[in-house]
Amino acid sequence: MQGYQLPQEMTDTIIDFLHDDAAALRSCSLTCRTWLVRSRHHLFSEIKLQGGTASIALFARLLSFAPHLAPYV
Repeated sequence: MQGYQLPQEMTDTIIDFLHDDAAALRSCSLTCRTWLVRSRHHLFSEIKLQGGTASIALFARLLSFAPHLAPYV
């Protein structure tokens, strides 16, 4: 049995409605690969680093281990 697939524009619109719900966006990012890109767009659209240089160092470390995230920042 084949499953029904929504057009990507519709799933993007649905995910866009969740732009301020980080928990829901994290769940969407784990649902399927086609939802991951749009979810990351919202999850990493704004990053606030607090705590001085320690936060900057941790963020730089994150990007060194996951360089594919850099375009989303």
